[in-house]
Parts: sequence; structure tokens; C-alpha cells
Amino acid sequence: LAVAGDLAVTRAVAPAPIADAPAALYFTVVNRGTVPDTLVRVESPVASSAMIHDQVRAGGTMTMTHVDRVPVPAGDSARLAPGGLHVMLDGLRAPIAAGDTIAATLTFSRAGRVEIRVPVVTYADLEGRA
Repeated sequence: LAVAGDLAVTRAVAPAPIADAPAALYFTVVNRGTVPDTLVRVESPVASSAMIHDQVRAGGTMTMTHVDRVPVPAGDSARLAPGGLHVMLDGLRAPIAAGDTIAATLTFSRAGRVEIRVPVVTYADLEGRA
């Protein structure tokens, strides 16, 4: 759990990537306040880039599209989870494996920067955590 003002980041988890694939990052942002906020950037020292994506169906195929921002409505939440919004950590600087913990920084338009610690799990252990 990481807190910045009225925002709380919960359920952060990253499944260990297979081989040299990028890693995914999932979490939920809860806005306990009366003013909306927006996730505008994600960074992690373990990757050369961290980009927010959404998984969408286009012509019968699932594709990932880049998303510039994720709104977090007042009194509500935004969930980044498998099959939907998520963060892709590209260009991993070192291998990460189940049992590791990685750092990430989330930047919000109102609340500013929030540092989170993310447990790395196997894909099998991802069920129910993200």
C-alpha cells in the first residue's frame, strides 16, 4: 500500500516475464477524495521504459494500444489488470524473477509522485492478486 494525499495504490504485482519478454505491471489506484486525479506517467529503474497500455479487441484480434493517461475519478478507483489497462516495462536492465521486489514511480496530475514496491510473482500466482 502506498498513499499520496487522497490516493492509495493497492494490489501492485508484476508477473515474472518469460525469457527476454517485457514485464507487465498491475495495480489499483483508489481515490478516497472528492476531486478526480489522473495517472500521467510510470517509471521504473528496472526498465528503460514504462508505458501504459490498454488491451482492446480490434477486428476479432486483441491488440495493445498506448494510453497517455488513466483517469481516477473522485470516490472511485482505476484498476490496471490482466486483459485491460496495464503497464509494460520494456528494456529490462536485469532479469527479474518470482520472489523479487521491484520499484516503480507513479506520477499523478494532482497528487504528484507515488513510489511503490511491487512483488514479482509467477503467472500461476497472479490469479486473484491483480
